[in-house]
Amino acid sequence: MPGMKVEMFDDRFSVIHLIYGIAIGFTDSKTIALVCFVLYTIFQLIEHMYKYNKEPSENFIGDIIEFVFGIGVGYLLSIPRV
Repeated sequence: MPGMKVEMFDDRFSVIHLIYGIAIGFTDSKTIALVCFVLYTIFQLIEHMYKYNKEPSENFIGDIIEFVFGIGVGYLLSIPRV
């Protein structure tokens, strides 16, 4: 059974996904961060459905991972230093 190779940073919008995730990671409100994550995921699903013939599922999953990675980086950068 062949495996799936997830492609991250495959296009110019990948950096935007990362920056958006970092910005959300700096948010103090967990509710706002969750809402942004849900909206981003819905947007990506809609985009993937319309670009299905052009964008493989590997790139779609990569976009979600880029965003989540950005959230993690933003959160870690927002933690006050001791």
